[in-house]
Amino acid sequence: MKPVLQRIWAVSWLTVQAAVRFRVVLFLTLVLLVAVGVLPALIRHNGTAHMFAQVLVTYSLYLCSGLLSLSSLWLACGLHATDVDTGPLQLLAVKPVARWQIWLGRWIGIVAVQSGVLLVAGAFSCVMLFWQARRLNPEQQQILAQEVLVSRGSLRETTPNLDADVERMMALRQQDGTLEGLDPSMVRRELRDQMKARHEVIGPNLRRLWDVDFGGRREAMLGKVLHVRLFFHASHATRDALINTVWLIGDPTTGRFSKETRQLAPGVSHEFRVSADLIDGRGRLHIECENRDTQTLLFPLETGMEVLYQDGSFVVNYIRAILVIGCWLALLTAIGLFAGTFLSFTVAALLAMTLLGIAVSGDTFAEVVRNGTVLGRDHETGLPVTTPVNALAMPIYRVLDLVLSPLETASPVAALSEGRSISWLAVLKSIGGMVVMLGGVVAGFGILIFQRRELAKASS
Repeated sequence: MKPVLQRIWAVSWLTVQAAVRFRVVLFLTLVLLVAVGVLPALIRHNGTAHMFAQVLVTYSLYLCSGLLSLSSLWLACGLHATDVDTGPLQLLAVKPVARWQIWLGRWIGIVAVQSGVLLVAGAFSCVMLFWQARRLNPEQQQILAQEVLVSRGSLRETTPNLDADVERMMALRQQDGTLEGLDPSMVRRELRDQMKARHEVIGPNLRRLWDVDFGGRREAMLGKVLHVRLFFHASHATRDALINTVWLIGDPTTGRFSKETRQLAPGVSHEFRVSADLIDGRGRLHIECENRDTQTLLFPLETGMEVLYQDGSFVVNYIRAILVIGCWLALLTAIGLFAGTFLSFTVAALLAMTLLGIAVSGDTFAEVVRNGTVLGRDHETGLPVTTPVNALAMPIYRVLDLVLSPLETASPVAALSEGRSISWLAVLKSIGGMVVMLGGVVAGFGILIFQRRELAKASS
């Protein structure tokens, strides 16, 4: 086992040296440091802590991840395809080194180089973030430290089991005979929409209750500040409309509650602070909203209401975000090496960019699979449009959705800018899904092609 590791290490070190000679690494590092250090100072924001963090964190990390993603593909395709075409790889292949060791060593070498650049750029970006924060006024600096540059977990109300309620209503209608002549799938969809509306809609002068269960976290939360985050739509809202609402947090029967009137704009997220001491003895936080407006409000089940609580430091959360981005770079490096194994540099780069575009379109494929159609739904019946094109395309979309499903938890930048916690479980899922699963599949095909490729051809 030791000689194998020595050979892989030797190939990795040669790859690092080749990458440095390629001059991409030095140029990319300088570009990132200048961009992260200079350009954020030129970007305007409204002076609030939330906007400051969203601008700087989002800009810096998206810039780092974007440039490093492209350079990972470019470096992997360039080094591998060029060495295959021009001959240096032939000298390495005649040595007592298996081809899978060459391929793996090259992957490790490029990942090591890109990870080093990512760590330098990420650390510099974090330093610049705290440095630029000194420009905020003292009040906003306090908000930044307590609400934004933190790691916050999220709790929601237990999602109701709509499917069970729908099947129960379907059984009652079958007994009544009211389903005769109707499409069962359409009836199920209508019943589900009705059940969902009961949990989402608040009519004028009506109330909606949420009970968020903290479980065993109650004791650790006492004395701290929680943040209630809400998002809703209004039935006839204008651009500058404000909705009159009354919020009651806590248990009125015990006297431990807070009540206040708020005017809130629909279609945007709102946060307000509440004391964790309002959690009752059962570990539940009671939240009640009364609609004092003439419009009907809709709080989506998925994003309408959540309670955020601090569960760690921003720096640790930032490190977890960098690790997730590093998993992306490892996967893209494998894709670049795979393309460079059997294609010329130009064609390999084009293929790698195409695969990158497919990889970042996973949400689109997932939505098509959920809808059951690539052509939309009929506006009158609500049923999926079924054509031969749809029948041929849906199996492809299902396969792509299945393959790209490990990438669902791999977007840490938005969570970081909102102060949301990126759990170690999410990091492990990224390592397992992107590096081990997808990266392993890509590497397996790349090594198989590399094993069978003829590196040297006789010339006349």
